[in-house]
Amino acid sequence: RFHHHQIFSITCRLAHILPLNNDNDQLTWPDDATNQFLAVLKQVIPEIELLSFTTNGCFQTNLFVMNSGQHVCVNDYMIHIKMAKPILNTTNINDDRQNCIQ
Repeated sequence: RFHHHQIFSITCRLAHILPLNNDNDQLTWPDDATNQFLAVLKQVIPEIELLSFTTNGCFQTNLFVMNSGQHVCVNDYMIHIKMAKPILNTTNINDDRQNCIQ
C-alpha cells in the first residue's frame, strides 16, 4: 500500500546558474540576489523541474512561475536581471550545499 503525501521541502539549487560574485570561489548568493529571488516567489507557488540529483544530496532544478499567463523560468530571470551568470554544468560543483535551499 502506498501513501500519497505532499512534499513540503526538498534540498535543491537552481541549475545552470551561479552567483555573479563567485570569482573568488565564493558560492553564496548576495543579499540583493536573495531578496530578488524571494520577491519573485512571494506571491506564487512555483513549479519545479527536477533535472538531476548531485552526490552532495542536492537536486538541480529549474523553477517556473506564472507571470501574466506565461511560464517564466526563475533561473533565466536571475540571469536577465544580472543577479546570476549561466554555467553549462552544475552537477560537479562541490559547494558544500551553500547554494542549496530548502
